[in-house]
Amino acid sequence: MQSLVKNETVTASLNNSNDVEIYVKVVDNAGHETEATKDLKIDITHPTIAVTYDLNTPLNERYYKDVRTATVVVTERNFDESAVRFNITNTDGTQPAISGWTHSANAGVSDDATHTCQVTFAADGDYTFTLETTDLAGNASSYNRVDDFTIDRTVPTIQVSYDNNSAATPGYFNANRTATVTVNEHNFNAAEVNAQITAALQGSGVAAPGLGGWSTNGDVHTASVTFSADADYTFTISATDLASNVSDPYATESFTVDQTKPTVEITNIEDRSANNGEVAPVITLNDINFDSGKTVVHLTGANKGEVDTTGMYTSTASNKGQTLTFYNFKENMDDIYTLTAETTDKAGNQYSTSKIFSVNRDGSTYLYDDYTEELIKNGY
Repeated sequence: MQSLVKNETVTASLNNSNDVEIYVKVVDNAGHETEATKDLKIDITHPTIAVTYDLNTPLNERYYKDVRTATVVVTERNFDESAVRFNITNTDGTQPAISGWTHSANAGVSDDATHTCQVTFAADGDYTFTLETTDLAGNASSYNRVDDFTIDRTVPTIQVSYDNNSAATPGYFNANRTATVTVNEHNFNAAEVNAQITAALQGSGVAAPGLGGWSTNGDVHTASVTFSADADYTFTISATDLASNVSDPYATESFTVDQTKPTVEITNIEDRSANNGEVAPVITLNDINFDSGKTVVHLTGANKGEVDTTGMYTSTASNKGQTLTFYNFKENMDDIYTLTAETTDKAGNQYSTSKIFSVNRDGSTYLYDDYTEELIKNGY
C-alpha cells in the first residue's frame, strides 16, 4: 500500500469567490480511477458601510426638531447580521429603533451585495452614532465616522409670576410690580426669547422696561422685568429653542401701575373764612385712573353735626375726574363748618383735603373751642 500527500495552494486573489471548486483525480498503476471535489468560499474583501439620513439641514449646526432616520447600507458578499455592532449614545437614555435587515438578490454571490436597515431617532437627546461589522470570513469594516447631533421635539414652556398681586381694582396696582419669567427648555436659546412690552400714559407711548439677564439652573432659565413707572402696560413673551420649537402662545397681560395720589381741591370758599353772603364751594377731583364711585364728601357743622349733602351740589364728570359744585347754602344754615372731600383712585391711592369756614348771615356764630379762639384772634 502506497500513499501520496501533496499540498496545493489556492491563490485567494485569483479565486475570490463563493464558488471555488477543488477537483482531484487519482489513477493507480492498474488503471483504477478515483475522483473527489471540494467546494470552497474564499472572501478577502472587507465590508463597507454607508450611512445616509433623511434630514440633513440642522438648525444651529446640530439640532433637529423632527424624527431623524438613518439608512445603513453594508456592502458585503458574506454578510453576518449578528456581527454588526451599533455604537449609539444618548444623553437622555432612550435608544433609537433599529429595523430588521433587507438583502439584495445577489447576497452570497457578489461583493456588491447590499444589506440595508433603518435606525430611527425619535426621542429627545444628544446622540453619537457609529457602527462596525465583520463578515463571515472575519474581514472587518473600516468605517470610522461618528455622527453627532441632537433631537429636540419638545417645545419650551413659559411661566410668569409677579411679586405684587394686590390690586385695589382688578388690573390696577399702586406699587412696583416685578414679573419673573421662567422658561423650561433643555436647548435654551436666550437670543430667541421675544418679550413684547408696551407702556403708555394717558394714551401716549412712554419708555417701557426691558427683560433682564438670564440665570440658568439645568433646564430652568429665569429672568425678570420690573414695572416701576406709572403707565398702562401690556406684556407677552414667547421662546424658540435651538431646534426652532416655539413655545405655546402666552396670553398678553394688561395692567396699570399708578403710584400717584389723586388731586382734590376745594375752591370758591376761603379756608378759615366767615361768610355772610353766597356760600357755594366747588370741589374738583382729578386722577388719570379716577374712580367716581369712591368719592366721599363730608360737611360737618360745629352745632348741626353731620349734614346730609344730598341735593346740595351738582356733579360734572371731566376727562379724568369730577367737579362737585355746591348750590348756595340755604337760609338757616349759620354754623361753623368743616368741608372734607376725599377720593381713592382705581389703584387704591387716596387723598383728602378739608376747609373750615363759617356761615353767619343771621349774626355772628360762636363756638368756644380752640378753633373759635383762633378765629377771634384773627379778627372774626
